[in-house]
Amino acid sequence: MMPTFSLSSRLWLVLALAIVPLLVFTVLDFQRERRQAVAGIESLAVSLLQHSVIEEDAARRQVREILRIMARADNMARLDPAECSALAARMLSMTENIAIIGAALPDGTVFCSAIPNSQPLNVGDLPWFREALTATDISHGHYALGRISGKPSVAFGLPLRTDDGRLRAVLVASSDIAWFDRISRNQQLPAGWSSVLLGGDGKVLARHPNPDEWRGASLDAESRARLLQALEQGHERVTMEDVDGNERLFVLRRMQLADGQLVAAIGAPVHELTGAVDRQFSLRLGVFFAVTLLSVLLARFYLNRLVERWVDRLRTVTAAVAVGDFSTRLPDRGLPGELAQLNGRFNAMSAALAEREAMFEANRHDIESLNRQLADRLSALEASELVQRRLATAVEQSPVSIVITDIDANITYANAAFARVSGYSVPEVLGRNPRLLKSGLTRPEVYQEMWQTLTAGRIWRGELLNRRKDGSLFPELITIAPVRGGDGAIDQYVAVKEDVSERRRIEEELAEHRQHLERLVETRTAELAQATAAAEMANKAKSAFLANMSHEIRTPMNAIIGLNYLLLKSPLTPSQRDKLEKVTAASEHLLQVINNILELSKIESGKLELEHHEFAPLDVLQTAATMIREPAQAKGLQLGVDGGSLPPLAIGDAQRLRQVLMNFASNALKFTRSGTIHLSGELLADDDTTLTCRFAVRDTGIGISAEDIPRLFKPFEQLDASTTRQYGGTGLGLAIAAHLARLMGGAVGVDSQPNQGSCFWITARLGKAAAREIPPPAGGSEAAHFRGRVLLVEDDALNREIGCELLAAVGIVADIAENGQQAVDRVAN
Repeated sequence: MMPTFSLSSRLWLVLALAIVPLLVFTVLDFQRERRQAVAGIESLAVSLLQHSVIEEDAARRQVREILRIMARADNMARLDPAECSALAARMLSMTENIAIIGAALPDGTVFCSAIPNSQPLNVGDLPWFREALTATDISHGHYALGRISGKPSVAFGLPLRTDDGRLRAVLVASSDIAWFDRISRNQQLPAGWSSVLLGGDGKVLARHPNPDEWRGASLDAESRARLLQALEQGHERVTMEDVDGNERLFVLRRMQLADGQLVAAIGAPVHELTGAVDRQFSLRLGVFFAVTLLSVLLARFYLNRLVERWVDRLRTVTAAVAVGDFSTRLPDRGLPGELAQLNGRFNAMSAALAEREAMFEANRHDIESLNRQLADRLSALEASELVQRRLATAVEQSPVSIVITDIDANITYANAAFARVSGYSVPEVLGRNPRLLKSGLTRPEVYQEMWQTLTAGRIWRGELLNRRKDGSLFPELITIAPVRGGDGAIDQYVAVKEDVSERRRIEEELAEHRQHLERLVETRTAELAQATAAAEMANKAKSAFLANMSHEIRTPMNAIIGLNYLLLKSPLTPSQRDKLEKVTAASEHLLQVINNILELSKIESGKLELEHHEFAPLDVLQTAATMIREPAQAKGLQLGVDGGSLPPLAIGDAQRLRQVLMNFASNALKFTRSGTIHLSGELLADDDTTLTCRFAVRDTGIGISAEDIPRLFKPFEQLDASTTRQYGGTGLGLAIAAHLARLMGGAVGVDSQPNQGSCFWITARLGKAAAREIPPPAGGSEAAHFRGRVLLVEDDALNREIGCELLAAVGIVADIAENGQQAVDRVAN
């Protein structure tokens, strides 16, 4: 039995329901203000950290400029230690914030240093040196305690190469961290704030204020653990105890200058800065509880004076009415209007009950006569129920399914045959719509015709393909009839359904047998002709479709990649940058898959034509190596390039040749867990007009068995489903490479053994180029900036927007034309 509550208790509950939301809103408002205060602190800290971005970029540019000046100096021509050390000393004396300048031989031996060093020194084990061995530009920064200068600094390496790409030496320059002290002094931190430069182990490298006092100090164990956990999880803030013993909220930023090894942090004393919000909240709570106490006292007085007295009088009067005393009345004066109205209604009810009691006594004989009539009617109903039971038994035992629904198509009855055919028990379907059997394979027009017939009051007959509970399909011949009630309106539907699965199976077998006999009559020549024609038509249709879809597919994909590129150029959190880089990688992968499919279609349809331009074969080889250098280093792989006897210049399609080598190199990177990847090229033959060159990519990966090699260069072929799931791929790259090799008058192949690696190669016939001096490659990897105006012709609005932003980023103003006619008109004007 459910507990009951008095009216007084309910009124107290109403009062509580009015007060509790106010308390909740007060607390929520406090939390919102506190979050806003903390957000303001974080926003200020983030803005202060932006200065570090400018300074670290300036430091990196300074190091790059120093190393490039040194690389171009005449003193470096002979790699003489004395000349080089003198040059390094002069450059060190003219620069600020540089700890050391020097150079090392390819084996890591330091032969040049701005600071004299009496002991032999080898830097071959340092990350910046190993990266510079295969780099084409300045390496990433590496933070460490200098072996010569003895100062904490960030070291960078720059390879010094000969004209043919051979490494002569690695130049080194180290930027000290004094620039961080300059940032901290210029930040004008609020009182109680601190600016800290931390190492990856949590050690304090620089701090403001009082830098000399705290340099080299370490965080306590708990704070260090919090810091490392926040950095590991990619968080941008952490609350921990500073080295001066005060707890602060630190906003963190990894310094890209040292490849994430250093962390800049701005700390703010959150508890002091949010103290005003906390005090205001305490004052609000005090006022709230005072008002609440006064409201409770007033409510208690009102309840006792008015409501509880009225309830007591009502309880006494209702007890008298309950025992048959209908003459008792409640007073209706001196009360609020609602209570007086209730008393009046109660008095009227008592009077009505007295009147009905008198009428009941007067009509007792009529009631007894009515009872006899009801007894006769019940006897007739019992006879009718016997007939209904017999009918129900017949329906229940019917071999066909019988379902009855109400006017809203909800099942009110289903017999045993329905349960046997559908797999649903009768209790499972009662109250549910028969659409639970829909398979989705019956045409929507059938259901529309069915409901149009039924709502018109006519019987509908037809066939539906339904689905059992276990998921299997079965066809049913169904007859649905509307049933009208006593008022002539339709109030239910009766459906008689027959499972015709066996009948359909027999019909299908007969049809299949008949078709088989017909096929026997046809000649084999006709079959082959029809099959060949159909295959050719399908192949042409596929090629035409894929060619026509090229623009429609690539346009939005290029827009996605372009927008991601623009977003990556904007200030982002590490988490946001990580997600956008993953989106870019996924988009470029999808675009590559699309390009492969379209290119294969173009090749098969004979519409691909090679270009014939002058190019340097060694550049193509080195470009392919550059594209996989960073991921190869990330996997710990050694990457090598050997131009061999390749000619300086040749004539052919450099882009297609680079595409094949990139495919070979990407596969080598994908299937090699450890060891090396080596790209090589050689001249096989040289006649009067053509050059036959061979390019190869060798790896120490998982290898390929001899029986699988013939399937490698076929479209959509993957050697093993498990390999596909682990490494990905569509099986198109090698097929395209085989087509391109044939177009270039050569061939492709592979030499491989399981668990010993593979060597993929391509030969190509290239045209001879006139002998001339090859200009050195342009130095630097930074984007060049231009000024001027160009005409951008693009029919897609989103791509126009992206193109304008990309051009504006390098100082180019773009005029817009939305189609070819507009472009011609602009040029004519």
